[in-house]
Amino acid sequence: MKTSRITTFNNNIDVNRNKKRRILEASTVLVGSTALIPASFLIADNFSNNKKNYLKSVKNEKDIFTKTVQKNTDVGVGLLKKIGKPIDDTVIKAIRDQVEITEKTKLEEKLALLNKLRKSHVNKGLTISAGVGLSLGAAILGIKNVYEKQKKQSVEVNSTTQTYNNKITSNNSLSFGNTKKQISFTGIIDKIANELTPQQLKNWQDYVNGVFPTLEETKWARKIADFRLKDWPKGIINSYIAKYLKPSTDREYHTYLLKQDIIVPSEPPMYYRNYDKWFNTQRWQDFQKWPEYIDKAAQFERMESIINQERIKSYALEKKLLEQAAKKELSEACIKYQINEEFLSAFNKDNKKVKIPDALMIQSKNREDATETLKWIVGKSNSNYIYIEDKNEANYTRLDQIRTVLEEAEENYNKNGKRTLVWVENFNKLLSKDSGNEEVIGDLKDMLDKISKQYKTTIIFSCNSTENLDPIALQPHRVKIYNIDKEAPLEELQKIQNNYILSNIQKIKDSDGYRFKYVPFEQNFVDLYLGDFSYSSNILWVDSQNIDAIHAVINNFDTIKKIPKFKNINSIKFPRPDNIKELDNNKLRCTGNITMDGKVIYEYFV
Repeated sequence: MKTSRITTFNNNIDVNRNKKRRILEASTVLVGSTALIPASFLIADNFSNNKKNYLKSVKNEKDIFTKTVQKNTDVGVGLLKKIGKPIDDTVIKAIRDQVEITEKTKLEEKLALLNKLRKSHVNKGLTISAGVGLSLGAAILGIKNVYEKQKKQSVEVNSTTQTYNNKITSNNSLSFGNTKKQISFTGIIDKIANELTPQQLKNWQDYVNGVFPTLEETKWARKIADFRLKDWPKGIINSYIAKYLKPSTDREYHTYLLKQDIIVPSEPPMYYRNYDKWFNTQRWQDFQKWPEYIDKAAQFERMESIINQERIKSYALEKKLLEQAAKKELSEACIKYQINEEFLSAFNKDNKKVKIPDALMIQSKNREDATETLKWIVGKSNSNYIYIEDKNEANYTRLDQIRTVLEEAEENYNKNGKRTLVWVENFNKLLSKDSGNEEVIGDLKDMLDKISKQYKTTIIFSCNSTENLDPIALQPHRVKIYNIDKEAPLEELQKIQNNYILSNIQKIKDSDGYRFKYVPFEQNFVDLYLGDFSYSSNILWVDSQNIDAIHAVINNFDTIKKIPKFKNINSIKFPRPDNIKELDNNKLRCTGNITMDGKVIYEYFV
């Protein structure tokens, strides 16, 4: 029979374990007594007059807030009625919401003061009760030590002792909380990293990083990534978020949308105690939600990564499309500039010193683009204009029709001195190199040689390709071809830009300065002079404080230098601009001089 009176987890323990046990017991007693007395204070405080007065004061403040809101709402509605504004439920609700926002701040300040007083009372009581509890715990430990010492002297311990191998188990071994870094919205990998093998950790990282997304996940992510800030609050369900929490970036916008689709529960506690499990406390119930939390959090991080990838792809595609559109626009501008310089300027002035084309062809695979260019030519021409529609007649019949129109054009020129622009629909059919069209081609070649010189006319038409057209009929002395699909070279675009800018810099009458019209079609201009009252050929004086005008001069500095008077300039001076922070400080300096009207002069080295 085992007669040991000592109940421990292990009766065969050495001195060190006894020491640890005593420290643990002492800590337990002190902590328990220190916590018990304050807990008793908190329980008693719930029934105290202080708590009742606090709740009563809070209720009074809320009642005052409700009455004030109603009173001010009625006043606002009354004012609107006096001025004759229509009143409905929507207007009343809007007034009430505005009043509540104003009064809520005052209410929160009053409640904050009450809370501060209440917390001060509770903290004071807890401090006193904790001190009492600590003293009581120390007294209990003293009595316990005396009792155990007397008891130990009167106890005989059997040479044979029983060893109890109680294995204490706890889900705390999951140790979710050993790592606390937050790498994302949930940081779920870091929370479970210590429980995974290296391979499992790699798999988890691949999963949350969006590696190998499914087709459904890609479609889902692409749908969210297509939203832009300009679309806000499209797709947002929560009216409060839509009204008050406008994001500053596309990524924040996408996070709001994803949080609507994947609802991640609040993070469960990292540990629980045995009594939590025994009594099925709320902490134990929350702790059991870890699997659901891990699944949702990991899914959220995975979709967030996939959305980021799709957003980057979307940005790249948008950039590419914008670049293509910009190149196309620049190429069109280049073609129009060439048409204006090589054809329209001489055609409109009937310049007899210049060879005006007999025919002009706009080549493009896009019929609409070609048509728009022809319309632009017609709109820019200062001449008579005739349109010949294609009625699917035989080529000979159409050729006779064109001859008749040309003879009329010649008569009109003799009357009013204006040339004629003839737009022939599907003129390329007459230029076809088919075997049955040889005679028409022969007559057409003879006609094209004298359309401009004899009939004072130019034929314009469009075509998508020259492969099936007679190459001899399309020789440059007969037909001038402009391919608007061809990308204009950078040198040509730069030349056009320089010529355009120079055309907007005109000499000021009765002055040694020039006026630069830096915004086309608007009265935005700046006057330019040589610096130091025209005595310094190395300095350009910009007579403006407008930062946009100064930027325009800086950006087109090399082009302005093509004007002979300004060929030696290497810096610009101007009075202090209205927004000097937009200029590069490394190139800007204050000269220390002022203008005659007292404005500080700055110099900018381009």
